[in-house]
Amino acid sequence: MKKIGIIVLQEWWGIDQHIKTTTFKLAQEGYLAAAPDLYHGEVTQEPDEAHKLMMEKDFAEALEEVKGTLELIKKHCDKVVVMGFCMGGFLALKMAENIKVDGVFAFYPGGYQPTEEDIQRYTTDVNIFYGTKDHGYEQEKFAEIKKVYTKYKKKLDLHIFEDKEHAFMNNYRESYDEKASEEAWKIVFEKLGKI
Repeated sequence: MKKIGIIVLQEWWGIDQHIKTTTFKLAQEGYLAAAPDLYHGEVTQEPDEAHKLMMEKDFAEALEEVKGTLELIKKHCDKVVVMGFCMGGFLALKMAENIKVDGVFAFYPGGYQPTEEDIQRYTTDVNIFYGTKDHGYEQEKFAEIKKVYTKYKKKLDLHIFEDKEHAFMNNYRESYDEKASEEAWKIVFEKLGKI
């Protein structure tokens, strides 16, 4: 039986309880799951501080750190998948543009605006999850991005959750939606079962 490892990438808050809970959940399901601490111990609940931490982070450096986690997991697993939330969703997508992984699950990936060249580099299926009440996302933008994926015979599945807000997966935030979260997890585990 093939073993799958999963890299979990943090939101801009750092390795908070949501990221820990998510990583433990995946581990309980039998996956080797790891969440690299891209803020090196710093965690916050304040949006201004989170924004500051994110802006101070060198994303090229962050990708190198994620690559290190990937190499560790590859020593124990046949397949490696990357999953990220918000900032981590964006990083998951950027990582898959540059490194071979076996699946991408990007939840509400802030700032994702790939070029055609970026999309051509993908070697795996991509899944993006977001809610229609997330003010940072225009559905038209994702529809246009999907057209480019199709043009280059790359697979992008958009999982759109009606009337859900940003961070609907984070059960430590007011935006959390239990039903949507359960539905999203069902999709994730079904897709993991096919990798």
